[in-house]
Amino acid sequence: MNAHATAVRRARPGVAGLAPGAGEPLGPGIRAAAQLLLVPVRVLASPLGRRLTAVAVLMVVLGSIVSSLYDNADAPGARSLPAARSGAATVERTSALHKATSGAVARQVGRRPEEVAADWFARTQHVARDRVEALQQQRVGAREARVLVMADAGAGRMPTAYVTVKLGKSGWAVA
Repeated sequence: MNAHATAVRRARPGVAGLAPGAGEPLGPGIRAAAQLLLVPVRVLASPLGRRLTAVAVLMVVLGSIVSSLYDNADAPGARSLPAARSGAATVERTSALHKATSGAVARQVGRRPEEVAADWFARTQHVARDRVEALQQQRVGAREARVLVMADAGAGRMPTAYVTVKLGKSGWAVA
């Protein structure tokens, strides 16, 4: 400031309302608190502070982009879509034909491995099909799976077993 500017207007008050050179009417505690509150501003004014601010802004931007990607899932690919109606109908007809012509009780064919395993386990345990539940399924290979099934046989008995099913030309069947 030049001499003319100080003659026209007074000096601006400093931190905590203190004019420069006006003494300390508010006390040293207020001045110390004000200085402490100004430390982050001084740090941000330094080159390191500006870099840290840039990194923080970048992290927030990238975090919001990742969050929006998780919120908006991609559409399923063509391989994960269910089979066309004609293919499912063919499997049902082939499965029904196999059931009708097959004399083996243990060789039941179906569309889903857990259904086949539950049907087979219901017959072997001599319980109704609605009292058998497939709990989990583990893929052993491309054409083979193990299904954990449990039956409510009454009187507190709940037998469980792993049933291995294989995918054949006409559908899933108990191995």
